[in-house]
Amino acid sequence: MQTLDDVITYLSSTPRTRALTIERADLPPEPGLYLWFKNDRDQPSYLGKATGRKGIRSRIWSQHLNPNYLETRQERWTKEDLPQAGCSVTKQGRPAIEKSAFRKALARKYGLVPGTPVVEFIRERYELIWIPLPELDGSATREIEYGLIRKLIPILNRSGNPGRIR
Repeated sequence: MQTLDDVITYLSSTPRTRALTIERADLPPEPGLYLWFKNDRDQPSYLGKATGRKGIRSRIWSQHLNPNYLETRQERWTKEDLPQAGCSVTKQGRPAIEKSAFRKALARKYGLVPGTPVVEFIRERYELIWIPLPELDGSATREIEYGLIRKLIPILNRSGNPGRIR
């Protein structure tokens, strides 16, 4: 897959995997893109990229589905994170909020407590499609990601400004 059209064709023919059933070994170690869908919805909720050397497996398993992937550096928090900060969740004795952009967006939108409750929310309500793109470099993957976001308009990839995509 080299183009946005190739990826769109792949998406339309690829079955989704329920988050509840995902195991680490199911996820590819290659870099690529992934889309989270609310169960039985056609529009994706979130689209992300995994361009690190550990690929999609690490991004999904170690971050999105790991309840301990939390942010304790308060300088990274915004006023939108204050409800999470007030939930008394700690990591290594420090107050913590969600660190992954997807989980943080869910916690903000649904008023969820950081950590295990957000991961359980994802597992119970979301499905995933991943698109390995090992042949593309980071900038080509980013281009396809931006093109898909513009075309599919995932609700959780939107910034605070409704007319602008993150």
